[in-house]
Amino acid sequence: MSHIKTKHPNYLDIYQAHIASALSASGALSPSVSIQTTLDSFIDSKSFDIYKWIDWVVMDELELSFCEKDRTRSNTSLAIISSKTLKKYILNLSDAVEAKISEMASSAPAFSIIFDGWSQDTYHFIGIFITWPKENGFAIHLLAMTPLLDETSLSASSHKELILATLQRYNLRRSRLFCIIGDNCSTNKATADLLGVPLLGCRSHRLNLAVEAYLDIFLSSELDTVSKLMSKLSTLKEAGRLRLATSLRPVRRNVTRWLGSIRMLERFERLRQTIDDTNADVAVLLPTAAQRINIRRHAGALADFQSVTVSLQRSEATILESELLFQSLIESFPEFPFNNYLSNEAAIVHSPILERAIYKVQSGRETELTMEEERSIRPLMQDNKAVEEEDGVLSFADRALKRQKLQEAATSAFINTCFLLPTTNHVERLFSLTKRIFSEKRRRLQPLTLERLIYLKENRKLWDLKLVAAIVNNETTLNVDSCSDEEDLSSCSEIE
Repeated sequence: MSHIKTKHPNYLDIYQAHIASALSASGALSPSVSIQTTLDSFIDSKSFDIYKWIDWVVMDELELSFCEKDRTRSNTSLAIISSKTLKKYILNLSDAVEAKISEMASSAPAFSIIFDGWSQDTYHFIGIFITWPKENGFAIHLLAMTPLLDETSLSASSHKELILATLQRYNLRRSRLFCIIGDNCSTNKATADLLGVPLLGCRSHRLNLAVEAYLDIFLSSELDTVSKLMSKLSTLKEAGRLRLATSLRPVRRNVTRWLGSIRMLERFERLRQTIDDTNADVAVLLPTAAQRINIRRHAGALADFQSVTVSLQRSEATILESELLFQSLIESFPEFPFNNYLSNEAAIVHSPILERAIYKVQSGRETELTMEEERSIRPLMQDNKAVEEEDGVLSFADRALKRQKLQEAATSAFINTCFLLPTTNHVERLFSLTKRIFSEKRRRLQPLTLERLIYLKENRKLWDLKLVAAIVNNETTLNVDSCSDEEDLSSCSEIE
């Protein structure tokens, strides 16, 4: 209230004008009338301008020095600000968002960590998300996008230390970490073992491995042939000839992603009629009739794989849905050993008992849980006392009767398990964002500044004008960072 009286001496006039406007619009004040009486009218202009600058630079993925450019300043009514001042408030706002996430997550009965790695130039970044259950879904927020604490080691121990340091940074109890979610590689499995928690392997990763094996068995020679053809059609002369016949461009194979192989085959089918087979250099690279028949024979299967991939990429996808999709693939392609990759019993799976338990809980088959499965998911039971129960407390008869009662009541004994996501696609999308921001023109960004820019964009729903105003007016602690980025130009006159 002291701030309002000091900065807005005419606050009563503003409030009365607001009430008069509401009365004029509704005719009378009544419980059915919603009057948007907020403090927005009392936000000082400095805070408003800083909020707008942060929102502009962060959400449009602009360089920090954007605010100092002459053309920018001549085309905005926002008050002048230097890149160093803007960076200061970005860092302080990030600290405030961290505090909000810490407060929200501390009340969660359990949470999981989703993580993955991405390399660019001489840096290897680890993206870490946290997810926890809510009554009608789950919450997910970015915690960190940072290099390992020990950049000389990419070992499981280094990943473990980073995860624990991140939990400590947010004052999160390690005992509430239910599991980690990541790729099914040996490093991640070892990280889970060191943390003493299960690893839910990314199902998109398992599907990728399965499809790559499928392509290697059934379409290996066809892919090699079409890849050579597309490389030839991408040369200057051949590309020029191709443009005379079509606007479509050749698509080269991406050997690291099978979707790139499928797109290459699809583009070949669309270009086939326009390719000049009288050109000896090109004709010798064209697939044979048998190869073209084989490509068409497997086109339906490739479309099925692609549809499953798209379904797994949905943010609301669950382990139950992914399991149903995997079972359908296994049944639809008996000629290929999808079981080696997609089955819960596959050797690549780190925690098969837990994955079976989650599937049964999400499909409403809790009464079918074995003792091992029930033990693996017991920390997620709704009754706190049940979490602490030892195996021998209930007799066999009591357990059987309890399960029958649960089935009759048609209610779950567990909290919402949808927060146990089946993939790491949130982190993959984060890396796509990072690649755009950490472009060739911005490689001089310090890792901390890069992380904070990405952090605010990913957690956009957690900051608003009111929070920025609180920071600007010293209602939260300012933590001015001393490091600078080479992309930050020399300072100029700041907002007064």
